[in-house]
Amino acid sequence: MFEFLFNVKSHDLLGAQLQFAWPLWALLVALLGAVCAALWCSGYFSTRPHIRLMLLRTGIALIVVLIAAKAQLLLPRPSSTVGAVAVLVDDSASMSIEDSARGMSRARAARAVIDANAGALQARFDVRYMRFDGRLHEQRETDRSVAKGQATGAASGAPAQTSAASVNAQHAVSDPLNALLDAVALGDVSAVVLLSDGGQVSGVDEGELLDRLRASAVAVHVLGVGDPQLGPDVNLQSVSVPPRVLNEDEVDVRVEISASGFAGQSVKLTIRDNGTLAAEHSVTVDAAQFRRSVTIPIQVHESGFRHIEVSLQAPPADRVAANNSISTLLNVRSQAVKVLHFEAEPRFEVKFVRRALANDSAVSLSSLVRTGDNRYLRLGISAKDELADGFPVTEKELFRYQVLVIGSVNVATFTQLQLDLLQRFVSVRGGSVLFLGGSNSFAEGDWQASTIAPMLPVVLEPASEPFKVAVRAMATAAGRVHAVTKGLFDGGAKTQAITLPELAMVNDIRRIKRGASVLLQGDDGGAAPLVMLAWQRFGAGRVAVMPVRDTWRWRMHADVPVQDQSHELFWRRLLRWLARDVPSQTSARVTPNRAAPGQVVRLHATLRDEQWQARNDTPVMVRITTPIGDIIERSLSSDTVRSGRDRELGDAARPALGVYSAPYSADDLGPYEVHVADGLNLKQVASQLPATDTAAGLMISALGEEFVAPALHQERLRRIASATGGSYRHVSQVGDLTQRIARSVHVVPSWYRVDLWNAPILLLSLLLLACSEWWLRRQHRQLP
Repeated sequence: MFEFLFNVKSHDLLGAQLQFAWPLWALLVALLGAVCAALWCSGYFSTRPHIRLMLLRTGIALIVVLIAAKAQLLLPRPSSTVGAVAVLVDDSASMSIEDSARGMSRARAARAVIDANAGALQARFDVRYMRFDGRLHEQRETDRSVAKGQATGAASGAPAQTSAASVNAQHAVSDPLNALLDAVALGDVSAVVLLSDGGQVSGVDEGELLDRLRASAVAVHVLGVGDPQLGPDVNLQSVSVPPRVLNEDEVDVRVEISASGFAGQSVKLTIRDNGTLAAEHSVTVDAAQFRRSVTIPIQVHESGFRHIEVSLQAPPADRVAANNSISTLLNVRSQAVKVLHFEAEPRFEVKFVRRALANDSAVSLSSLVRTGDNRYLRLGISAKDELADGFPVTEKELFRYQVLVIGSVNVATFTQLQLDLLQRFVSVRGGSVLFLGGSNSFAEGDWQASTIAPMLPVVLEPASEPFKVAVRAMATAAGRVHAVTKGLFDGGAKTQAITLPELAMVNDIRRIKRGASVLLQGDDGGAAPLVMLAWQRFGAGRVAVMPVRDTWRWRMHADVPVQDQSHELFWRRLLRWLARDVPSQTSARVTPNRAAPGQVVRLHATLRDEQWQARNDTPVMVRITTPIGDIIERSLSSDTVRSGRDRELGDAARPALGVYSAPYSADDLGPYEVHVADGLNLKQVASQLPATDTAAGLMISALGEEFVAPALHQERLRRIASATGGSYRHVSQVGDLTQRIARSVHVVPSWYRVDLWNAPILLLSLLLLACSEWWLRRQHRQLP
């Protein structure tokens, strides 16, 4: 009744202000004139005034003035935000998965929550509806399907299993953090309601994006959609291969598999190389919640980029079939790696190592043997001036090699400049060095007091007396699975003794440094086993030691069959492994190296000169070969790096020396080859295709990594809500969403106007006063 009479609710009158269309002076004049007229007409200025008539006519006059002045009430709104509230809905492919608890797809569950809360939100806030997949899309009308891509295609009667063929590739990528930043960047958003399963594209720096989101001061209220434990489901979490391998390498393909709800069942893994079956492997799921890494070796026989596809044969009850296959690219190097073997005295090792690598086209071995003062025997050189003056004395000479093998060489053979150069070869250039045993090696060659000693993975102790022992090499636990030594050993369950003959050791080395790994050891009856092959990382490279004098016995001993290839296989594996991760002057990288159509990836290039100093003085180009053979050329800009301390202090980003990058997105499915060179040499690089030293691969698949981890990512969503001052709820427990938003947004005073001059109470009061005045004059006819 009160609202009907006054055009406003009674509880809204708190803090109300009365306003008029007339200026204040005009209103005062009108009120004074109306009162005077009412008094004069009532006989107030005569000798016989009538009080009741005077009051009635004065009231009528005042109401008429209020109506004429268009009286209004200025009322405060209950709350008003700085900007709109954005409702952001995940529209990626994983939202098509059916939620077992609700019996509908995640997209339909999200739409149901929006429909249930739309009225309350729109009554209090300016609501903007948006959806996101690989990018942000704004919905102009609230009655549109905000989960457009999946809500229409994932009806409750749809099958529970989600396959790659059933998903729209245009909505393949989930990227909630970047979508939130895009929504906040619109500038008029004060709070966000995010409905998502929390899937995130790879290659995203979550910490940095959360910092940027926190700095925006926009609260994000998250509604998680989906099952926290998705099952029954078996899926491939990841497939990893080395960044670059050599032709004819045995490559370890590392596969990470997870399963839920298939305990006791067997899953078959299949690996194909360019469509050809390369390996098969069976994995038994031995727990209800199962996760395991499996290493499967394959042999590569051709250089260039190889399309490696790993797939699993899941049981029929598998809920999500779209995560049962992963494709990646394997970069098989076409150029031979350069290896330098240096000996300070003639030894059989030189001859037999060269023989072991004679038929290996992927390894170019140069041998340097000192035969006298300033006299050297050079074998396998590619130019007449190569190693003409002995062991290199400049970066340009030494850094052309990827691997160094230092045999029986006394430390005095090297100058201090060469020792420093040797250390830089490993720590800066990223090369690998193998130190062999001998009468002038390690402590017997006074290496323990040199600047090289910190590089070694073993502890050298001064030799007090001559040492010589014949021992049989045995693989350690690490050696039984290492790429160099696995498969060469058999024997007892504890030691796995090698079948090859005993070798002579003249270097008593038993202690290793923290972080080093021992692959082979020998038992001579001492308190600790002898180290026969160990390695560690040092700076950007690797250092390995093999304190053995005569591995050639594995080839020439009387007990070794003529057809046995163990010696050749060991040396090929060892030098190939040492060379595998050694970088080139120009290197390329793509992050992530597997993406969905339209997903933005980043192309990276690193440039070094012949002294391995960073180059920032040249334009850098990339040449991209698409799956259909098109050639795309792009320029890269100098990259920047910012440490956590830089961000804390607000310092500007600094250039990353020698590092260039650029964003890139592709739409065609299949493999992409990215070749990098400075702008002057781009044509030369193009003519060398498919050379892969300065190249990286990118695989575009229909779903990218959308279904790698299809369960609800509650922890990621909670981090988003916590970082922004918002809240997290599952869609099954939404609660009072409107109140949570109101408590988190910044409220500013806002007012609205209500017309009072046409309120029923004024009209009724005017009629009542007029009737009362008429009745009073009718009772007292002598009144004026």
